[in-house]
Amino acid sequence: MDRLNINSRKWLLAFVVVLAIPHYALIDLGGIALNPLRVFLIIGALIAVWQIRYINFVDILMASFASWLVICTLYNYGFEEGFGRAGFLLVETLFAYLIGRVFVTKITDFTDLCRYILILALILSLLSIPEAILRWRFIADAVNLFFTHDYLNQDDIRYGILRARTVFSHQILFGIFCSFAVCLLFTVIYYKKNTTRYWVAIPLVIGIAMSVSSTAIMVLMMTVGALILERYTRQVDKRGVYITLGFSIFVLFSELFVGGGVFGIVNRYLSISGTGYYRVQIWELGWINIWENPILGMVGENWKRYPWMLGSIDNYYIKVGIYFGFVGLLLLVATIIASLTTVIRFNGQVINPQLRYIIFGWWLAFLGMSVAAISVDLFGQFYALYFMWIGVGQALIVAANKLPAGFVQKRQSRSFGPSVTAG
Repeated sequence: MDRLNINSRKWLLAFVVVLAIPHYALIDLGGIALNPLRVFLIIGALIAVWQIRYINFVDILMASFASWLVICTLYNYGFEEGFGRAGFLLVETLFAYLIGRVFVTKITDFTDLCRYILILALILSLLSIPEAILRWRFIADAVNLFFTHDYLNQDDIRYGILRARTVFSHQILFGIFCSFAVCLLFTVIYYKKNTTRYWVAIPLVIGIAMSVSSTAIMVLMMTVGALILERYTRQVDKRGVYITLGFSIFVLFSELFVGGGVFGIVNRYLSISGTGYYRVQIWELGWINIWENPILGMVGENWKRYPWMLGSIDNYYIKVGIYFGFVGLLLLVATIIASLTTVIRFNGQVINPQLRYIIFGWWLAFLGMSVAAISVDLFGQFYALYFMWIGVGQALIVAANKLPAGFVQKRQSRSFGPSVTAG
């Protein structure tokens, strides 16, 4: 990276290292709760701002979304209580995005980042086995000796084992992280051209099993299905059009003939221990709350629900709508759609098969996380990883455009300002 002569790979490695530190390892500094990830994001974003030389449409959407989160939080909670909340939202949303957007400057940076995350996922998958079988959250217990007490789901037993979550704040997030890593395994295998590494998926699947999460299993099924579809439709002309048409027909059929549509299918038939019914209630009641507070949202802890329901909102999109209104929800959805479409459209211009599969790996991993958010709230370090990954997608386009002839058919960038980026 030429402006400040920073080694981007070291920063990406540092990001994965702080990702491995439990989010609840907090230090209270005068009412401001800081942990290693938040400190890293603040420092990294300050450096990243100096590296940006142009902005694109997704950058604008991300900045708008993060700004709206801050505005709604300050409005609903007041300055005294809302200042800290708004600050951490800004850090873990926009600052995390900037880390991915700026510090991935080459294709090898991206593949190195995938390897770092894969290694972390493999280590955590192995650690999840004794945690689940022995019913002992030894990582959380060790953290609690020095930091703020960890209060989340200490005794969540299912099918005779403790649902493992290792360093994450919830077992579902750990399971989704392992499913996310399976997508990255696809990327690394194609980059290294070594199909013998498929065995690495075994411990990742074990990690998913130890989390006992239907959402993680759903994402894994989607990933495997997408990889099989990609493998056997490579020679089909305009396959993207046919896949989109088929998916649209499936959605239309579901909405017309299945109660709750696609969401109902996911939460009724792909859930464990009856949690699907609970999530359907969140979906239905969530929209009532959103319609009652459509612009600036509300104090999320006070959302209207049945007396037997907990306060958690196990649907990130519904949570955004409740806390930040329709505007916040539309900005989030627009950011997701813009990220997916810009990357996949650019991938259509890529000539080199190896590069095409690498970019497809990013797309598939991000799609999996976005689908998972239908059935789970994103928080903790996984929240920061999600928005960081959006930035990585935009950085991949820039990095690929800098490759010599023979990789990309043409260069196309919707930007505001000079057409050169950091790197």
